[in-house]
Amino acid sequence: MQVITLTTDWGTSDHFAAAFKGKILCALPSATIIDVSHSVEPFNTIKASYVLKNSYPNFPEGTIHFVGVMRYDNIRSHEPREMRRLGIRCNNHFFIGSDSGIFSLVLGEAPKEIVMLPPVDFRNEAAQYVDAISHIAAGKPIAELGSVSENISQSYMLKPVVDSAMVRCNIIYIDSFGNAVTNLSSDQFEEARRARKFTLWFPDNSHYLTNISSHYTDVVSGEAVALFNSAGLLEVAQNSGNANKLMGLKLMDTVRIEFYEK
Repeated sequence: MQVITLTTDWGTSDHFAAAFKGKILCALPSATIIDVSHSVEPFNTIKASYVLKNSYPNFPEGTIHFVGVMRYDNIRSHEPREMRRLGIRCNNHFFIGSDSGIFSLVLGEAPKEIVMLPPVDFRNEAAQYVDAISHIAAGKPIAELGSVSENISQSYMLKPVVDSAMVRCNIIYIDSFGNAVTNLSSDQFEEARRARKFTLWFPDNSHYLTNISSHYTDVVSGEAVALFNSAGLLEVAQNSGNANKLMGLKLMDTVRIEFYEK
């Protein structure tokens, strides 16, 4: 039984996701199709990479992950036939989708195999992806899908800015609970902190915290909280509330952490 995941910006109010699933099931009636997300904002490869990077390792080896999210600048600068569509094998998983830079953010290492699918008309794009998925599901070599490529397009996540007295990080993802995830890892935080005390300033510059919690419930209901989430990234939230609404958080807002001696 082949497991196939879908990560797209197609939404669920239109027919796109359902139609694509139908095409897959016509080709692979016994396939198990898992929706990672269809709620990614249009062309938001950063959000798509975050949800896929933190979900795909939990699937069985051999799972095929389809990504239906492209960068807007790719669409503007390329005719549909010229956009690179890839089949990738990495970490004993397979990935199918356009070469938007998202795979460099998801995989974190050079793929074992990269194949560029043949150019097709936009109207035949879905059929080509389904053919590629069926080919991999049949256990056939991924190299037979097209021409071998040596690289994938690179995208670069903003990195925290660190100096001796401060760290500035950015919100890269806001989940359905209104929790805002930043690009600061726990290792980066501890390295910059050097056991000093700190004040964490939220983007509105009126809310702040002086400690990192282990869980949302470490503070009373309604209070703001900061913690490192399961992905190891700093997250700002509100216990039993919505930090996004409370503080008007937006993607790429800056969270500032100031350090001082005891």
